[in-house]
Amino acid sequence: MATHKALVLHEYGQKPKLEETAKPEPKEGQLLIKVQATTINPSDRLRMDGVYFPVPLPATMGLEGTGEVVEANG
Repeated sequence: MATHKALVLHEYGQKPKLEETAKPEPKEGQLLIKVQATTINPSDRLRMDGVYFPVPLPATMGLEGTGEVVEANG
């Protein structure tokens, strides 16, 4: 199984941790992008506190970034 590194939040109000995780498989109509650069911006900070678009945890942080498409599914 292929892996990649991701900044993962396990608990709201805590710092995310850089972890080795399973590489996601794109579902139909999705792309897999190899992120080359991303930031933690104000919306990410609010998300880490569960205030802005709370998502099920664990969750990957870094809503904005740049990279290259490495896989497409449809």
